Amino acid sequence: MIDTYSFSRVSRNQYDKFGAITEFLAGYGLGVDADVERFVVAKSQDQIIACGGLAGNILKSIAIDPVLHG
Repeated sequence: MIDTYSFSRVSRNQYDKFGAITEFLAGYGLGVDADVERFVVAKSQDQIIACGGLAGNILKSIAIDPVLHG
C-alpha cells in the first residue's frame, strides 16, 4: 500500500489552521515560540502527521507521529 501525503505552509495568522498545529505539538510536549513565522505541515487523510516551524532560517517545534519514525 502506498501512502499519500500532502504538504502545506501555514502562517501564524491562519488561526483556523494554527489551532490544530498547536494541539498536535502539545501532544508531544512542545509549544510554539513567539518568533515562529510559519509552519510546514504534512498530512495524511486530513490528519497532521508531522510539522516544523520556521523562525527566519531556524527550524523549531518539529514533531513527527511516532508511527512514522524509522
